[in-house]
Amino acid sequence: MPGLDGFRLAGYTREHPPAGLPSDLVAVLGPAGPPSAVSPRWAVNVRVTDADATAERARALGGTVLLGPLDTPGLRSAVIADPQGALTAVSAPAGG
Repeated sequence: MPGLDGFRLAGYTREHPPAGLPSDLVAVLGPAGPPSAVSPRWAVNVRVTDADATAERARALGGTVLLGPLDTPGLRSAVIADPQGALTAVSAPAGG
């Protein structure tokens, strides 16, 4: 993924890594941008089979879809909040 740094866990392997992503990838750091109202933070991103279906299920259970689902490099992603406001992102490998 051009412009991003990936962090890997030494010795970690997975039988079926997502297409285009190393099997030992555990975090991604994007480039620094201009100052904004959003402070730097870690974000949880959970791999799912279908980001669209997961976002719709979150809505059905009382959550809120804050972003997406949308296509990102190699992934289909969404950011959701539970009814108490806790945030998480969900991503599925592009193309299923």
